[in-house]
Amino acid sequence: MGASESRDWVLENATELDRPIARAGDDIDLADTILARRAALLPPAQRTVVLLWLGRAHSLRSLGAALGVNPGTLCRRIARILRRLRDPVVAAIADFGADLPDNYRRIGLDRFLYGMSLRRIGGIHCLSRGEVLSILAYLKAWAVLRRQLQAEVSHAPHSDR
Repeated sequence: MGASESRDWVLENATELDRPIARAGDDIDLADTILARRAALLPPAQRTVVLLWLGRAHSLRSLGAALGVNPGTLCRRIARILRRLRDPVVAAIADFGADLPDNYRRIGLDRFLYGMSLRRIGGIHCLSRGEVLSILAYLKAWAVLRRQLQAEVSHAPHSDR
């Protein structure tokens, strides 16, 4: 079996974990671009893994081998991180966070992106549990209103003048 025949056999018989999600030159989804921008909010190690995954140049198996992690475990971790990046509150903070007071933005990211407990957030920001809950409720309502406002703006008729 020659080198090209061997490569073809490997590609034909590869499992899903062996294949990259896409090949170089493939179109990258706009949602992936948005997620990549939001990934800047992640801690460096998580950001690197997510960006490698979204770049579609590596399979789960190759990423797992490089990180010393089982591919199944890595897949679940990436899915959990991506789910947090898609959270409506995280999305609103990432996209429109400049509209918020800095401490609200940090508290929202601590809870909805990093998954910190209310007690830990309260300790970091010197707030009571009730104050943290109040800020989180505000952020949830703000995110809904921001999303509605964005939908109205994007569906508004445009003038050609």
